[in-house]
Amino acid sequence: MKAILIPTDFSESSFNAALWAVNLSNTIQISSILLYHSKALPSRATELPLVHKQTKTLLEGFKERLIPHVKKGTGIETYLNDSLLIDGVSDLVQRHKVELIVMSTTGKGRIERAIAGSNTLHIISKSSIPVILIPENVKFEEIRKVALATDLNEVTKFTPDTTVKWFVKELKAQLLIVNVWFSEEPDPDVNSELATLQRMFESEQPEYHYINVSNIKEGLLEFATCQQVQIISVIGKKHGFLQRLFHKSVTKDFALKTYLPIIIFNSNCLDG
Repeated sequence: MKAILIPTDFSESSFNAALWAVNLSNTIQISSILLYHSKALPSRATELPLVHKQTKTLLEGFKERLIPHVKKGTGIETYLNDSLLIDGVSDLVQRHKVELIVMSTTGKGRIERAIAGSNTLHIISKSSIPVILIPENVKFEEIRKVALATDLNEVTKFTPDTTVKWFVKELKAQLLIVNVWFSEEPDPDVNSELATLQRMFESEQPEYHYINVSNIKEGLLEFATCQQVQIISVIGKKHGFLQRLFHKSVTKDFALKTYLPIIIFNSNCLDG
């Protein structure tokens, strides 16, 4: 059984992300959707903490809203506990065959948004599987093109190629690899790194594009718009490209303002 994990805080943006994930599960080989709520987050973020019974009722109601959109054969399971969000997510990923984490980039109010932003970054940095971030009000579209952004830096060390290939194959999508650099001249090692990347994705026959930008967010969004891309993917590293993309906070710097889903393939899930 393969699963998608959806952390939720019961906000409409959270439901929108869950609905996006359900639509995704209707197009790829996913047999179970896990809805997870950590009471540790809302008990600190809301003025009136919800008791366990009320929270469970909300979680079941959240599930009932999603059921009409789920294809036959796909189950929805709910999980509720008092663990910190990152601990609860990690536990579910380990206990179930979770392939993807899908989550909203915003919470209900100002405090929730601040907490959601830090928790999102924490999940991204700790996750061994891809994390998809869904901006508020973004609706699911058939994914025909996936853009993989790269700085062509230590490709062999940081590229989880098997995971990227799995995602693209499941979607039957076209892969566009876009090299992003920030200086006047590209790195002198770029040709050898590019050759490595081309060998790595030879069977996918991707298109290769090159952009030189000072603002990564604007550059990638402009590229995605011109190429009619449905989802942007980046590779998370401890230092470098992802940190330049997300800077201080996902909600402040990129995901809150973008109109496209972002999938982050963490380099700690190297599998190829």
